[in-house]
Amino acid sequence: MMITKNPMTPTERAVRHRLIDLNLNISDVSRHFKWSSQYTLDLIKGKSSGPAAKTNLERIFKYIEI
Repeated sequence: MMITKNPMTPTERAVRHRLIDLNLNISDVSRHFKWSSQYTLDLIKGKSSGPAAKTNLERIFKYIEI
């Protein structure tokens, strides 16, 4: 069975690069906002939608200064 990777979205790539620059990880962002790591990752990957998800993604961008 061949396992294929899902390519990163441009948003996910930018966020991950910025987190590396800041010496942070997804768990650090999750703890800051008191969200689960899975929810934070879903936001970054674009898997969550709706007004709350959009607002929360903007909060992440502001926190990591993107």
